[in-house]
Amino acid sequence: MKKLFLISLLLLFVQVVFAQTKTISGTVTNKVDGIPIPGATVLIKGTSESTSTDFDGRYTIKAAAGQILSFSYVGFATREVAVSTQQIINADLSESAMNLDEVVVVGFASQKKVNLTGAVAKVDVDRALGSKPISDISKGLQGTTPGLNISFNSGNIGRSSDINIRGAGTIINGKAAGTPLVLVDGVPSDMSLINPEDVASMSILKDAASASIYGARAAFGVILITTKNGKDAKGKVRFAYSNNVGWSNPISLVGFNDPTNELPAMIDAQARAGNANPESFGMNYKTLLPGIVNWKEKYASTRSDQDKNMIFGEDFDVIGGKLYFYRVWDPHAEMLKKNAIQSYHNFSAQGSLGEKSSFIVSLGVSNQEGVMKINNESNQRVNLNMGMSTEFTEWLTGDFKVLSSIQEYDSPFNYYNSGVDTEGNGYFGYYMRWGSYFPYGTYKDINFRHAPGYMANASMNEKLNNDTRLSAKLTAQITKDFNIIGEYSINNNFSSYKMNGGQIPLWDWWSGSADLVSGKPTMMESGNDFVAQTKSSYVRNVANLYGNYSKTLNEVHNFKALGGLNSEWYDFERTYGRRNTLLDKTKPEFNLAIGDQFTSPLSSNSILNPGLSQYAIAGFFARVNYDYDGKYLLELNGRYDGSSKFPTNEQWGFFPSASVGYRISKEKFMESTSGWLNDLKIRASIGSIGNQNIANNAFLPIMTSSNPFWLGGGASIPPSVSQPSNVDPTLTWEEVTTQDIGVDLRIFSMLSMTFDYYQRDTKGMLAPGKSLPGSFGQAAANTNSGNLRTRGWEVALNFNKEITKDINVYADLTLSDYTTEVTEWNNSSKLLGSFYAGQKIGEIWGLNSDRLIQSTDVVDATGLIVNGVDYKNIRTGAFKYGAGDVMYNDVNGDGVISRGKGTADDSGDLSVIGNTTPHYQYGVRLGGVFYGFDVDAFFQGVGERQYWATSDLVLPFYNRTDAMYAHMNDYWTPTNTAAYYPNPYPNHAASAFGAYAPGSNNFVAQSRYLLNMSYLRLKSVTVGYTLPKTISQKIGMDKIRPYVSGLNLLTFKDGKLPVDPEIDDAESAWGRTFPFSKTWSVGIQLAF
Repeated sequence: MKKLFLISLLLLFVQVVFAQTKTISGTVTNKVDGIPIPGATVLIKGTSESTSTDFDGRYTIKAAAGQILSFSYVGFATREVAVSTQQIINADLSESAMNLDEVVVVGFASQKKVNLTGAVAKVDVDRALGSKPISDISKGLQGTTPGLNISFNSGNIGRSSDINIRGAGTIINGKAAGTPLVLVDGVPSDMSLINPEDVASMSILKDAASASIYGARAAFGVILITTKNGKDAKGKVRFAYSNNVGWSNPISLVGFNDPTNELPAMIDAQARAGNANPESFGMNYKTLLPGIVNWKEKYASTRSDQDKNMIFGEDFDVIGGKLYFYRVWDPHAEMLKKNAIQSYHNFSAQGSLGEKSSFIVSLGVSNQEGVMKINNESNQRVNLNMGMSTEFTEWLTGDFKVLSSIQEYDSPFNYYNSGVDTEGNGYFGYYMRWGSYFPYGTYKDINFRHAPGYMANASMNEKLNNDTRLSAKLTAQITKDFNIIGEYSINNNFSSYKMNGGQIPLWDWWSGSADLVSGKPTMMESGNDFVAQTKSSYVRNVANLYGNYSKTLNEVHNFKALGGLNSEWYDFERTYGRRNTLLDKTKPEFNLAIGDQFTSPLSSNSILNPGLSQYAIAGFFARVNYDYDGKYLLELNGRYDGSSKFPTNEQWGFFPSASVGYRISKEKFMESTSGWLNDLKIRASIGSIGNQNIANNAFLPIMTSSNPFWLGGGASIPPSVSQPSNVDPTLTWEEVTTQDIGVDLRIFSMLSMTFDYYQRDTKGMLAPGKSLPGSFGQAAANTNSGNLRTRGWEVALNFNKEITKDINVYADLTLSDYTTEVTEWNNSSKLLGSFYAGQKIGEIWGLNSDRLIQSTDVVDATGLIVNGVDYKNIRTGAFKYGAGDVMYNDVNGDGVISRGKGTADDSGDLSVIGNTTPHYQYGVRLGGVFYGFDVDAFFQGVGERQYWATSDLVLPFYNRTDAMYAHMNDYWTPTNTAAYYPNPYPNHAASAFGAYAPGSNNFVAQSRYLLNMSYLRLKSVTVGYTLPKTISQKIGMDKIRPYVSGLNLLTFKDGKLPVDPEIDDAESAWGRTFPFSKTWSVGIQLAF
């Protein structure tokens, strides 16, 4: 009876258990777009029972009521759902920037973020690049990652950015340099050619421990970009389309002056210089001024902005054989577009091809207009990304990719190059050079000789770039713990730059009025009557073979090892041709030109010079990772590198690195903090990398071509070459050593912090050797005798909180700073104007000045002694100091404003007054999601930076009295003694002290007019709305998201800074260049 009872009880228990266990099914999707996630893990919490989602994101698992299902996928926050009575449980996962299991791409592999011991940052690609009207990736990265420094010298749509990681790392040809290695899918690439929509992930390797695996070119950091590929595209075939249409307006434009304010100051300035009859191209200012006053009174009200026709006798006149122009224009309105249109279209398809293969195809088309109004420049690009992954066998898989870019940039021919075929624009340099009364209109439908006339008649220069890369990757899984990977890529690049000149008809009023009186315009620019073209191509081959081994012993000892070899060879060639005298300007072809022919540019430059170069790199690399139960972390790297850029006996070098980490939060004594402390890690690294990015042919004695004019003239000059350059036969690698200590913290599952302090030393830089006597006949050879040190710190804060299923908020803050110092250079006397030990890169030397001289100050009859201090060393020409001029401080009290011996140790009254290096660079991102609406705002800025601008655009009449801008009206007069600018005087450009402290008279480099280039900019704002799935799926869509976006919407800068704070470019004078633009755009994202 007892036995029967036990059997019945057991059967009842089995029935109850089976009654409680049921089959649960559902779909796991991306919360953002609703697209299914294949390969997501569904785990019954507290057990080992789990399954994975299929190609369509579906899963099936048996679970009992009361158990908890845990849904997870790499890069997404884990979600848990309790099982009750439901049999269908769907889960949508949110991407998480703070997931401890998040994987970060590092050299030749990937690691969990929590196990990193080097200084590695992962870029949030969706937030940085998504839904923004940009074609250049770097425009979305600026300010997003501490230590990644990106600058744009102008708003030119055809120019790429300047990038460094943790500042300058070396000195090349007298300039601070050091750019990171940019790898796209493991291949060196130009980041500006990549379609932002194709980017899957980005990592920034900042220290030697993380970058040394890449060897010779990675001395100053690595930017790893992984593009979307077929491997991650499994599932049913899905399509996506997105577009963005925007319009841009120039911002931070320097205001032109009213000529009735401008000309009196120009007359007074010239009068001080002893010129009683100042003029410009024959227009006497004293005659011009009343003519403009008369025009404003009689004719200004009858002129229309749309009517460019200028009326003789009203808008201009001939006086004494010279043309005088009276009509006042708005030059910016005449030359710049109010709305430059840009558009971006992207289409993609991805999914599975059977059970063992998957693919992705994406096509991107972008079209940008520039800001020029009369003859608009344009930038067009087409990107193609095709990837396929396939499983050949259970142990062998293959990944194949084609990445292609075709880009064309067209811009008006540069007539401001004096007939020399150089790349450039010139139009900003010249329309911004003179006053608003210069002629922007036409007479008898013919333009005058001025920037708008040149631009209206210019043919378009054509710049074309074709870049195609084919790559293949085979992965052999030899055992569960060991695989071997072979990669090969070939990158073909072709570029062409064609300059289409030609003579043009203009009224040549610069030379007088003869052509206008005769009624026949002058055919101008015979020196620019040519067609020229440079073509270049390169082929880069990259091959990698490496193996990965991982093993866990006793569940706590985790080992990883990687070893392999890398090889790269590169061939580059550039040709050039030019032919003068076009038969027809509208057909700028070589066979339609009949003049002289040239095979090298008239002005040597790096863009056009014909040339041929080759180099090869090979390296053997290894990395070992060990961690004890995820608590104690160790990484060792080593690379044995060879480069053809060095002499045969110095081509190879070994460069090691090591890093350690300690996750204190994993210690038992920290268990009491587990409720709020998710992770606390201290890490440190040290390593060295060889730098092969030095000047080309640095170790070869070069003989350059020369023209011995003393042996003949014209065509009779015989060909000749110079003496071989002097070289150091022991030239070898620069060695870059980085030490880094960092802290990673995460608390309350919502707030994380990363902090790094680092020191980078570059030793053995190529620097001038010891001086040689002039009788030697050659300059001293460069030797490995220069050292450089950079110290800095970085901090990143990230806050992410999911308040409810439909409400999420986030905030990011990045802040960094660094200082780079020369620690050794062959300049023992520390002469200024050359590098010297102790010099901070970017330092600005100048005088100190805090006010203007007033009538109460004592100035002697010579105008050179002010309050007993001798100013003669800074005076040039006939200038005499007096009331209204700059008062310089006699810092050393010797009674003379001087530079001393012109050394850092004896600089007289000179001192370091600023630095051009951006300090305290920061970024702030705020955003969130609220019931389908998403908002993202990103602020970026620089806390401290100075610049001394030797430019008429900034300093009144620094060179000459061409123009006086609106911001300069506050100048000293006897009735305006508290003015900002001094008593007007022309020409302060001659350097009294030298190029290291340029200028003279009122504008020697000084503290008073030093520009404050710090700023805060609302870099981007995006507002979008994702329609509920119940609506989008009714029309066959997985996702519908319209959005509006803006770039450069607000800028906060110093009130006395006349230009945009990011400007650092010059056409004719600093600051005259393409302006930055504010852009608004609208777009839509569709998935189906």
